[in-house]
Amino acid sequence: MLRPLSDEQGGGFALIDALGRIGIRLDGAGQISFGKALLPANTTVADNPGATLISRLLGAAVGGYFQTCPDESGYAFAIVDQNGRIGFGVRSANLPLTGKVAIADRALVADYAAASPAASSWTGKKAGALGDSNTANNVWPPYVAAVHGLLFTNCGVGGSKFAKPDSNGTQISMCDDVRVNALPADAALITVAGGTNDWAQSAPMGTITSTDNTTFYGALNVTFGKVQARCPNARILVVTTPYGEFTETYASRGWTDPVTNLIGLTSRDYADAIRAAASRWGFPVADWWGENGINTASAATLMNIEGAAGSTIRIHFSDAGARRAASVINGRLFDLNPPA
Repeated sequence: MLRPLSDEQGGGFALIDALGRIGIRLDGAGQISFGKALLPANTTVADNPGATLISRLLGAAVGGYFQTCPDESGYAFAIVDQNGRIGFGVRSANLPLTGKVAIADRALVADYAAASPAASSWTGKKAGALGDSNTANNVWPPYVAAVHGLLFTNCGVGGSKFAKPDSNGTQISMCDDVRVNALPADAALITVAGGTNDWAQSAPMGTITSTDNTTFYGALNVTFGKVQARCPNARILVVTTPYGEFTETYASRGWTDPVTNLIGLTSRDYADAIRAAASRWGFPVADWWGENGINTASAATLMNIEGAAGSTIRIHFSDAGARRAASVINGRLFDLNPPA
């Protein structure tokens, strides 16, 4: 069970077996050590309050971190491995300490800030990020780079759609050659994220086999084909449209509610289309819609509240939302290998 250690023992916490022997120790600095015959058989920590903790620190390749966890994980604190996955931890429901330790099954921690890029097979690889303002604002790429050691070229353009026509003269659609040709051709990874502005501007959906770039499906197919031709050796990771709402401006847009556009579609519909189109192309998906946990109840925290009072919108990630978005991509990248 989990027990706090005395000051004489160096403080922190430890997993104690039935004989009172220390198996794993978490010290005050957050370092983890595995014990080796720490106490004689049939003795306890109480019998030997000043016993030396003979231990070895785990190597970088298999090491972990002791860290607090976000509320949504259900844990108060835990040992988290290099992949950001909880190995064991104390659930929030078990505080104050009851000695119960939960063994997690690859549960992901939302905040990967403490993880080491050395554990990632993507370290040192080039990446290109194609997207709209949620990419162009550069809020999530640094959190991915910190975990995986990727070298990002940010090719996001705020206000841009997948579909034609362009939003304006500078907000060129992602299906355009100008946008695709900005991507590093020798990248190992390309992320393709968007759809918010297609939803906001009521881009028609079209059919899944279309190549008409004035429809959403058609523009996705054109974009995917051009990206693959531009970066033939890259892993192309497609990212779904996140939740968004025009909280107080929907009526002035002619909408009936904050989330349903002029043709009766929500951002979820565009996310579903991205997921379906990516599957048709055989591209892996990082599901911002399905795994970010952003919805009308959480948007006030995970999205920026923008605009004057009475005319607010929620379509851009806050820092907390960006960390969430990055955690979805980080988790997906741990499941994928770079191209050979």
